[in-house]
Amino acid sequence: MLGATHHSPLVKRILLLVGGLGLAVSLLWGGIASEIDRSRSLQAATESAHSAIEASAEPIALAAWLLDQRLLAAHTRGLTQNRAIVHARVVATDGLTLAQAGNQPPPGSKQRSVTLYSPDGKTRIGELQVSESLAEIEAEVGRRSAWLFVGEVVKVLLLTAVVLVVLHALVTRRLMSLSKQLHAVPADGTPPTMVVPTSRLAGRDELVLLAEALSQHLKDRDAVRRLARERDSAEAASQAKSDFLSRMSHELRTPLNGILGFAQAFRRHPAVANDETLLRYARLMLRSGWHLKSLIDDVLDLSRIESGTARIAIVPVEVGSTVDAATSMLRAEAEARQIGIDTGVPFGLPAVMADPLRLQQVLINLISNAVKYNREGGRLSVLAGSGDDARVWIRVSDTGLGMSAEQLAMLYQPFNRLGREHTGAAGTGIGLVITRRLVEMMGGELLVDSTAGVGSQFTVWLPASTAPVEPLPTRPAKLAPGDGERRTVLYVEDDPVNVEVMRALLQARPLITLAVAPDLASASQQIGRQAPDLVLLDMNLPDGEGLVLLQALREDPMHHDLPVVVVSADAMDASVGRAMQAGAQAYLTKPYNFDAALKEVDKLLA
Repeated sequence: MLGATHHSPLVKRILLLVGGLGLAVSLLWGGIASEIDRSRSLQAATESAHSAIEASAEPIALAAWLLDQRLLAAHTRGLTQNRAIVHARVVATDGLTLAQAGNQPPPGSKQRSVTLYSPDGKTRIGELQVSESLAEIEAEVGRRSAWLFVGEVVKVLLLTAVVLVVLHALVTRRLMSLSKQLHAVPADGTPPTMVVPTSRLAGRDELVLLAEALSQHLKDRDAVRRLARERDSAEAASQAKSDFLSRMSHELRTPLNGILGFAQAFRRHPAVANDETLLRYARLMLRSGWHLKSLIDDVLDLSRIESGTARIAIVPVEVGSTVDAATSMLRAEAEARQIGIDTGVPFGLPAVMADPLRLQQVLINLISNAVKYNREGGRLSVLAGSGDDARVWIRVSDTGLGMSAEQLAMLYQPFNRLGREHTGAAGTGIGLVITRRLVEMMGGELLVDSTAGVGSQFTVWLPASTAPVEPLPTRPAKLAPGDGERRTVLYVEDDPVNVEVMRALLQARPLITLAVAPDLASASQQIGRQAPDLVLLDMNLPDGEGLVLLQALREDPMHHDLPVVVVSADAMDASVGRAMQAGAQAYLTKPYNFDAALKEVDKLLA
């Protein structure tokens, strides 16, 4: 063993570590054991002295009362037989010593007095004075504790030595051999075969398995490196695809904002509203534009999910309000095709653990499909209930086209509409792919049951929540402006087309004056001269990012509460999150719906 330690730093470290730990444990344990023995011995001696004093007080009082000097002296001497009592003295009430025994009390001895009474307990006849000292007992206990300490240290050190010997035989000696073999691996990468010295105590153990695993690893390292390079290349390609989609989404949304914005303004124009042909043209433009926006959103959403950048915030979500919100968004579309909607969420149904916005997106996708692929005058139902496995189900059923077994087998293939592209219903073929992935990301499961010509049934299973639903924060409402009260909205935007779209939007609010700032500098100057009632802020401006102005407003005590709505073509989750965290009241993604945008403006100006 000593020879091995001369060559092995590992063995030296183990020896120092285990030996030092063993020595520390032995010293600690020996000290604890000695202190426990000392404490118990001294406590026993003290209790014995107190018991002797209490037992002798009454006989001594009786002997003093009877003036029996011989008996009094005997009891006093008997009291000093206790090792903790070095001196005992009986004193009469007039100070006369009646009896005493023992040695002169040493310095630091403890004095104790017991009053003596007559047998009837009414007359005080004197006092028993006792001197207690544990010095002799402590000396004896110290000697015994020293031997006990030495014994415990020796036992622990012997155990440590045995552990070191066994550890060296089983591990360190064989590890040193294995290390030498690894250092001797040829520079050309030729994989060696690792050989571990056998041990009569070990046999085939973890070190043998380690040697085999290292040998296999060395043989496969070229393949591992190749796989790592391929993985890095795939990750770089995925990131490049995500960046490309993000940039393309932004570039497509900007002109689409002008198309959809002016189409919405065109439809609102009185001349168009009174002309059925122009109104139909406007509706067709809007339908095509919103379909293009939906395609952009779905492709971007699918890209985020596949790259793992989609944000999911799991919290308790109430099922009833989510179902009501989703169905209300599509009720007008269903009524246009005379499709009845039935909802049923039982009272007291547990909340589910989900992302509120993503769960609403899932239900909107399913209900939208149930409307699009239903028959005229059909029905759809949105029901919910709880299962037996701490889960809640939400089921969307329709009386529509249904699907065959062949179609069900291809249901979740991206961009495969299963022949529905010939029905005239708008769609991208990736909505259900996104829906299932979102349900799985929320810890749930999406099941489908469909019969061709009868209808389809999609069931979302989600974990039930045991925690209550947190109420949504509410802002205290301000007084609405009175008749004739004007409001100023500052739009920080450098694109003239986007400015005109916003101007067309606010034409529906004649009491709102729209001011425009093409960059951050002019926006800061205008706000400094006269603060507007609301700021609409683009994210990408010629002289910087819109968040710079937003953060400056939130840090300025004069404009800390100035409402700010970000209006941007950047629809990435990270950008939305940064803006909301910086203090924006809302985030409108271009192209935006006029009704939704006006609702947000009205709310913030109320």
